[in-house]
Amino acid sequence: SAPVAKIALARSNPNILYAVAVGIVYKSSDGGENWNSVQGGVPQSLNTVAVDPADADTVFVGGFSGRFYKTTNGGASWTNLSITS
Repeated sequence: SAPVAKIALARSNPNILYAVAVGIVYKSSDGGENWNSVQGGVPQSLNTVAVDPADADTVFVGGFSGRFYKTTNGGASWTNLSITS
């Protein structure tokens, strides 16, 4: 397993947490007891994660590559928010 870079708590539901490690986004729905990958095609160079304070299913992740992604369904799918030139 890869080292965890960041962990974010969903303020709207404290049992839900998200974590990013090199190449993987993890989600816990039981306060951190168990974790599942919800990577869904995001890149491997992640180092930050933030959860919408009002919606535990809306999460933003980003990384060293300058790319940022958003999910509105708890990690089932991700949208690339990066600006490309």
